Amino acid sequence: LIGFGILGALLAGTALLIVLNKRDRRLRRRDDIANALGVSVLGSVYPSKRTSADWAKLLDDWRPNVSALAAYARVVRELCAADRARSEDGAAVEAATDPPDDLSQLAGLDLIVVTLAGDLRAARAAVELAAVVSSLGLRVDLVLASDHPSLGKLSEALASHDSERASEPSRVSIDRRLSEEDSQPLFTVALTVIDPAAEQPVALDAGLDEPGERRLIIVAFTSGFAAANDLEDLTSILTLALGPPAGVLVVCPDPADTTTGRQVRKRAAEQPPRTTPVPGT
Repeated sequence: LIGFGILGALLAGTALLIVLNKRDRRLRRRDDIANALGVSVLGSVYPSKRTSADWAKLLDDWRPNVSALAAYARVVRELCAADRARSEDGAAVEAATDPPDDLSQLAGLDLIVVTLAGDLRAARAAVELAAVVSSLGLRVDLVLASDHPSLGKLSEALASHDSERASEPSRVSIDRRLSEEDSQPLFTVALTVIDPAAEQPVALDAGLDEPGERRLIIVAFTSGFAAANDLEDLTSILTLALGPPAGVLVVCPDPADTTTGRQVRKRAAEQPPRTTPVPGT
């Protein structure tokens, strides 16, 4: 009888897990994330495991290990390809090979990294991307382009990090270069938060010196953070406010996911943007 009781409990637990998994609509597969946004995956990264109180350490002394450096380098290659495609009016551009073939191409570019409100792992990935690009040889500025409560700790870290820029508390220089040549144009990473449910306006352009000069927009999204409708709303708000994203950076993908997110379903990519109003308009 005891054995039958244990077996019955196991079967009941398994059935409950199946029901819960069916009800959980959060996206975890790269293909599903790409299709919800209508853009392909640029790469996948696993940010360092830090709490929201460790932003200062991330800005000051974080160094990528070999696997993290390789993952972010692949993202940098895709950014170079996306920037070339944008500058060539959407012409097909093949991805570069290891290492990034012309990193100087990113100099002078504003990269807007958009995350959903509360997705702190995706925000950490944006900061780590800025640090990696600097370590590869570019001058980099990190800009907090949204005043959202979820990034309060990061805002405090930025304000106290660069004393020479006390008048620009939302901008910080990340310098991991071997050379100290300062004549090179900046590569700017602007971290932007969108909250589709927010009643107050969401600042999408704050902190950028010359909006519209050279700009590339990507989405950073942590696997399992939100459902398809949340990403569709994000895309609608972003497209109306700034333009469509060029790709998505998937953060902490499910190890069991074998998809790539490189082939976006045409019907998802070709659908017109939803008419979700931009907050504050």
